[in-house]
Amino acid sequence: MKILIADDHTIVREGLKRILLEAFPFCEIHDVSNSVDLLKKALHESWDIIISDITMAGQSISKIGETLSLSVNTISTYRTRIMEKLNMHNNADLVKYVMKHSLI
Repeated sequence: MKILIADDHTIVREGLKRILLEAFPFCEIHDVSNSVDLLKKALHESWDIIISDITMAGQSISKIGETLSLSVNTISTYRTRIMEKLNMHNNADLVKYVMKHSLI
């Protein structure tokens, strides 16, 4: 499985990488820190999953979805499914995981 993480916060990218590698040890994870790099990678490579910070500077989720030919609802559904697979119910669960594993 090939996953791309896009977030302008290093701690979020690193935390998600650790969580995903723990849940899916054989996945290939790449990350970018801005919307320009996200669009370049998303358009030039094939991804099974793209996780993107919808508030990342530079592009709105609508614009990113439009560029990737995905609706805002589809992106939201993907995020929800990933959180479910990781048994996380909200951003607070993610923060707890980060603190529990000393990622801060």
